[in-house]
Amino acid sequence: MILILKEDKLDINRIKIKKNKNCIKFTYNIDNIQIIGLPFQIKEYVKKEIYNNILLIELLNKKQIEILNKIDNFISSKIDNYISFIIDNKYIKIKDHLRITDTNGVINITINSLKRINDQYYRTQIYTI
Repeated sequence: MILILKEDKLDINRIKIKKNKNCIKFTYNIDNIQIIGLPFQIKEYVKKEIYNNILLIELLNKKQIEILNKIDNFISSKIDNYISFIIDNKYIKIKDHLRITDTNGVINITINSLKRINDQYYRTQIYTI
């Protein structure tokens, strides 16, 4: 079963951060349900590049850009040495575990964790689900 957060119901206060040795995990609490990662459905996008199972997509939906910026700002406020996952306010990189070819205009993703890079900074791990 894939659970997707509804954009209009996102509450930043329900995002919890759990620090581990080499990464930081995200969970989202919905009453009695705790979801690992922050699952979203990306609509209205353009695939720009696919390289080594990494998708670079341009986001076209202004509401989704606003929500992802809100999450990005939340993470930035909590984590030192954090690198934003939004590039030029409209692009994101996604690790494509499923090797998506035809998405019917939708990509399901999860903003899963922050990975520590070279013991210096944190980079967001975003995967297809």
